[in-house]
Amino acid sequence: MKFKQEAIYKPQVMCPSCGKMSNIDYCKPGGEYTWWCNNDDCGRQYNFKINNDWSVESEPTGTIITRTKVTLRVKDTDILFVIMGRAFNEDHNDKYYYEEHTCPVNLLNDGIEVYDGDIEDPHGIFEYISTEKLE
Repeated sequence: MKFKQEAIYKPQVMCPSCGKMSNIDYCKPGGEYTWWCNNDDCGRQYNFKINNDWSVESEPTGTIITRTKVTLRVKDTDILFVIMGRAFNEDHNDKYYYEEHTCPVNLLNDGIEVYDGDIEDPHGIFEYISTEKLE
């Protein structure tokens, strides 16, 4: 017996500077977004708009994201994490970003979940220590 399945599309946006594709399945048609290229050799920021037919228009902002080394401490311990980060611009608040805003699992390359007791995705478990720009 033959089985027919409808095509499944995964929306993506292409960096207008280097051509690297990024997944945008979390975005909605009609939305406008700011994103950055995940290609470490590019690192350029761009704005994009998703049209109702899922076509995408993008334009560089002129901002280049600098790779950084970020040191974090698990609160109330001597456990340090040193991760690769990105400086979006000079007024980026790394302390707020790493201590409160970002999901801890997003800081781990192959992480699946982070728990603190029964709390899933415990924002605020890291204490921001420092950021160094990498050349």
